[in-house]
Amino acid sequence: MDKTYDNATLIASLQEAKILLAYAAQHGDLVGENVIKTIVTSVTLHANAALSDADETAFWIAFNALTKASSPVTADSLESIDDSNVAGISKKSLARKTVILYQAFAILTLCLLLIAQIYWLFGTKLIEDVYSVRTEQTKPQMTDQAKQQSAQADVVVSQGADTESYKQSLQKQNQLTLELRSASLKSWCNWWLPYCDNKKALSKQAEDSEHENLANFLTSKLMIEVLQIYLLPLLYGALGSGVYILRTLASEIAACTYSRTLNIGFTIRFFLGTLAGMVIAWFVTPDTSGGLFKSLSPFALAFLAGYNVEILFSLMDRFLIAFTNKKS
Repeated sequence: MDKTYDNATLIASLQEAKILLAYAAQHGDLVGENVIKTIVTSVTLHANAALSDADETAFWIAFNALTKASSPVTADSLESIDDSNVAGISKKSLARKTVILYQAFAILTLCLLLIAQIYWLFGTKLIEDVYSVRTEQTKPQMTDQAKQQSAQADVVVSQGADTESYKQSLQKQNQLTLELRSASLKSWCNWWLPYCDNKKALSKQAEDSEHENLANFLTSKLMIEVLQIYLLPLLYGALGSGVYILRTLASEIAACTYSRTLNIGFTIRFFLGTLAGMVIAWFVTPDTSGGLFKSLSPFALAFLAGYNVEILFSLMDRFLIAFTNKKS
């Protein structure tokens, strides 16, 4: 009789068999009575150091049948989702820790995204207002709005008002609007403006408020483009990948198929989704695309690419096939 009670592989397999057997007993008739008896007997014989070669052979056959019946659930996945409670002390499972980790990532990404989105939206609106007022001031001809205001002025003139003073009042209002928007724009870019020293770019004669406002306007436009092309798509991609990972975790835990090996794939997926959010803009733009992509904003495309990176890989494959499959 060959005693194999000191075999590490056998000991680990016996422990896994006990875990799978408990799962099979809780989920109906997954295995037959003979398999259950063989595994229980093997565990007892091994504990008593009386497991013979024939008994070990019977155990491996039964263990193989139990593994097939429980698939895709494994002992590792069951241990990963089990919140153990030993001596009244609860211990969080690996699955619960992973969920908490990616929940924190998703919440942090969402907060950063909201801050960046609000900051971008506020700056975009200010730049549009400043550009609109500057355009209005430099137009030689009257716009529809100015014509309407002029028509209202004519009515006032007929009642004894001065047309010239009314026009001057409009000019003052536009100038005041421009100054207020320019001041707000300077406050908007106040935290990063010192790194773009506009004073050095201006001549000594041009260091007045008008040229300073213009310099702030131009550098703010550059910052808006940086936010829109790089930072916001990255955050949307990260949020999309975080949502995908949490959704996948929920499915894997519900099916009892989550295991520690999946964490490697989740980490890679998170970084791939984050990068895909930015890279998708290099391949797809709503203005040049058709179908569903045409109706989506660049940020929606970034979120979609982060959630499903296969979209980006599919576009890259199409791009390569378009060149490699061309006939000479």
